[in-house]
Amino acid sequence: MFSIHCSPDQNDLSSPTWGTIYLEVDGQYYPHKLWQDCCSRVLGAWLTSAALEEDYFENSFQEGNYAFTGRRQESNVTLDVGNKSVTLPWLGYVSILTAAANDYLAGLSSLRPTLSAEDRSVEEVCRMLEAGKRLTFRKERAVWSDS
Repeated sequence: MFSIHCSPDQNDLSSPTWGTIYLEVDGQYYPHKLWQDCCSRVLGAWLTSAALEEDYFENSFQEGNYAFTGRRQESNVTLDVGNKSVTLPWLGYVSILTAAANDYLAGLSSLRPTLSAEDRSVEEVCRMLEAGKRLTFRKERAVWSDS
């Protein structure tokens, strides 16, 4: 089992993009269960990585020296998270990632009336991924196209 947990810090509204974010693989947490990080930046980078649909990727946490890697093989992805590996369908991974981002954004929306530009950009990448779009580069510009 693989899941991504992310929620905004409800006690520190001065830095609303911060919160708890961690991965869970077969009941083990990475980096640990209550990891605090800049959720909008982390989720934004991970979503962009998924949108690029590359065969190999490394997704880092903003704070500390923690990351997980992924290797795509046909319609599956193998994720190496800490000392665990898990293989799941690529679209399942994308669904887990966008669901975590949408849950985070919903929690953030309940805490303040408007989303920051950084949070709106996370929201936009979620919408594009959910619509089956992928991110490509043309003449050094990012362009959304059909998968």
